[in-house]
This record gives sequence, structure tokens and C-alpha cells, in this order.
Amino acid sequence: MITFAETRKKTCMRYWITFILCLLPFYVTAQRESRLEQYVETLKKDVRLKHTAWSVLIREVNAGKTLVSYNTEAALMPASTMKLLTTGAGLLLLGGDYRYYTHLYYDGAISDSTLFGNLYIVGGGDPTLGALDFPMTPIDTTFSRWTKAIKELGVHTILGKLMADESFFAYEIPESWSWGNMGNGYGTSPGGLMFCENMYHVTLSSGSRIGTAAKVENIYPHIPGAVIDNRITTGAVNSGDNTIIYNAPFSERHVMTGTIPALQDSFVVKGANREAPLTCAWYFNQYLNAHNIRTSGNLDIVAANTIEQERWKYITSTASEVTLSDIVAVTNKRSHNLYAETILKTIGVERMNKSDYESSIAAVMQMFDSLKIYRNAIMLADGSGLSRKNLITAKFMCDFLDKMYLSPVFDIFYQSLAVPGEEGTMRNMMKGISNASRIHAKTGSIDGVRAYAGYVENNGRKYCFSISFNNFNYRGALLVPYVDRLLQLMLE
Repeated sequence: MITFAETRKKTCMRYWITFILCLLPFYVTAQRESRLEQYVETLKKDVRLKHTAWSVLIREVNAGKTLVSYNTEAALMPASTMKLLTTGAGLLLLGGDYRYYTHLYYDGAISDSTLFGNLYIVGGGDPTLGALDFPMTPIDTTFSRWTKAIKELGVHTILGKLMADESFFAYEIPESWSWGNMGNGYGTSPGGLMFCENMYHVTLSSGSRIGTAAKVENIYPHIPGAVIDNRITTGAVNSGDNTIIYNAPFSERHVMTGTIPALQDSFVVKGANREAPLTCAWYFNQYLNAHNIRTSGNLDIVAANTIEQERWKYITSTASEVTLSDIVAVTNKRSHNLYAETILKTIGVERMNKSDYESSIAAVMQMFDSLKIYRNAIMLADGSGLSRKNLITAKFMCDFLDKMYLSPVFDIFYQSLAVPGEEGTMRNMMKGISNASRIHAKTGSIDGVRAYAGYVENNGRKYCFSISFNNFNYRGALLVPYVDRLLQLMLE
């Protein structure tokens, strides 16, 4: 027979077990916070960070508890974590279903199956037109639709020019982009009519001896009027891509310098094509001739005003095969600079009716005001983070990530971020960590700068974080273990 004392003893034991189990998550959280704080204290004493400006902020989303913070009000260069602000603003202001359109017009008159006038390709800022590595309609399919529409007008000969209209976006390059960046494929700028992501691909072959000339085997796409000055030589085996391409705005000269590894027969480097509208017109002209529409072969670029366009006659329009949601996913996972700059410029067009950088950035700043984020803590100069004039505090970044978490587009935004060990810029991080998939983040790197920001899921809770290092005067790869350890401590 169970006595009253035994019953009471068992009841008390169950109470204490329940009480301890309830406190356990708080104990685990406290232990994690303690380890994070201890590790940050260790970093403060690290000799390699002595001359580095850096910050760390990790906190629970939606005004939750801060796990660790250091130097969170310091305005530091974000590098490509800037894309979080750009893509987030794009989803909030444009919507994930936003699509880009390209239009065909003509002027003059049609008589006896001949167009006595010009044919216009009018860009609508579509960055995926002719893209090589994006799931979309091939460019020949788009050209086929345009050609069909022209033939339906009864046109089989065009005596005027084939004109490429790039007026949808103002033509400009951020003045703070460096001379060593803007001639390369990652430094190309958006235009109203883009083609092949405003890049060209140079296939090179190299010799067996260091210092021998590398040979150009192929260039795609063709750039009418371009002069390729190849000065690339052979480097050591497995030395990687050490090329830089110099191309000034409004210049036809592309100077390719640096080295590629020895014993290569198809090594590809990418350059910025600032004549992408003309390239698009050239390829469409080739397509028309191949499909029984004769042309004069005269090509030109135009940036028409609204009054001029009102005199043109409409032929057809084609929409981008993908939506802004798809473009955002590529922008964040692959850190695609052109797509980020395009999103920023599109915000300017749609919200301010202007596409210059000043107006586009002003529209984003107004959005920060509407979100009640203190935007005086930052400076924006572009949409991709290539500019060294961009400055963001860790607190601002986490405030923005908080607002995105509460927004209706959060799922799209969250899924666009890279995951360690998977596709994207984090594929080589946190190798062997089984639960690393609970991290969704954006990385950023330019000379002397490494930055990381995003979200971590742990114990049914979601945390946002911002980690930045500026003016690091060692190899950037040496910072990766620091970041890996901080992220791992968040997961434990």
C-alpha cells in the first residue's frame, strides 16, 4: 500500500523534473550566449584583427533577445551583403511577380511588303534577355516571336535602320566603381536594352611555359566595332584566373591583362559589354536575314524621348520568362551584380519615374522611412555592393532583416539566400556541419572586406545576424574560420 508520504514524494519529484525541464532551454540559451560572448572576446584580442574594423550582432528576430553584439553602430562597407537591401526592397516595392517587357515598334510606312522606315527594339530593362546560364526562353525563341509579328504585318524587306532603344534606364556607371572592376564581367552596368547579361565570354588557350602568350579562341557574343587587345599570358599550373579587363565607358577598346593557368585549351574569362543594345540588334539582324526578311544591315543605338516614341507604331511585346522572385534568387545565391543593379534601377523607374542612381536610391531610402528604420546610419552608392562608398551598420542590417521577417514576401526572400554546402556563395563554408542547412545568408567580399548577414534557425526560433570585417590586411580566406565558428556556435 502506497503511503501519503510516498505519494507526496513522487509528486514533488515530478514537479522538480518538470521545473528543471522548463528551465533547460533557458540554460542552453544562456550557455550558447556565454560561448558566443567568450569567442567574441577572443577575437578582440586576436593580433590579426588589431587594425581591422569589425562588428558582430546576433539577435532573435522580431525584437527578440540579443545573443551577442560588438561595435554594432560602426558604419562599415557591406560588400555584396548590400544585395540583401536591394533585393528586399525590390520584393517589397515591385512584388515577386514583377516581369520585364521588351517591345518592337516601327516608323515610316509599309508598302509592297517593304518597310520604308526604321525598326525599333525598345528595351524594358530585362536583364535576362539572351542570358546563357538562366532557366529561361532561348534567345532564338524570342527572336522567332518578333520575326513572326513582323511578317504578320506583311513586311519582308526593311530599308531603314534596325534601332536599339535603351532609354528605359539612364546610362550611367556609379562614379565610385573602381577602374579595375568595371571592365570585367562582374563590373558591367545595367541598360534599358540588355543582352547576354551585358557580358562577353572570351575562350582562351594557354601554353606550357610561364610568360608565353595566351591565345583567343572564341568570343561570344559578337560586339560590333569592338577592339580586343589581348595581353594575357600563361601563369603557373592551377594558378586560377588572374585577369583584369580594362574598358572605359564609350570606348571600343578592351585591354585584357593578367594570367591564366598553364596547359588550358578552353579557359573562359568574362568582360563587360557596354554596347549590349548594339549586340542585340546585330544578332536580331542576323536572325531576320536567315529567316527571309531582308534588311539594310544598318544598326544604331537610340535613347528616344516619350514624344518620339509616341510617333512610332506598335508591333509586339514579349515578357521576361522569369519573374522578379526568380531574379532575386539568382542575385542572392550567386551574388549577381548586374541583376542587383537592375533591381535598384527598376525601383527608380517604378517609384520615382526616373532611373538614375540618385532617384533610385532615394526611393529605397523612402522605403526605409516607411519601415521606421533609422536610415541616417547608412550610405548607399549602388545596388550590388561593388562600390566602396556603401556603408551600413550591423544594427541597421539586423533591423532590416527584422522587417523582412515580418513582411508578406519573407518566404521568397528567405529562400533566395545561400545555404552552406549547397548552391551559391556559401557552398564551401561550414563543411561537415550536419545542421548547417539551418543557416540562410548572403556573403560579401571585396579587397580587405568580408561580410555575412542573414538568418539562423535554432530551437524553434529564428535569429538574424550581421558580421563584417573591414580593412583586413591579410588574405581574406583567413577570416572564414572566424565566421564558421560564430555560425557554428549559433547552431549549437
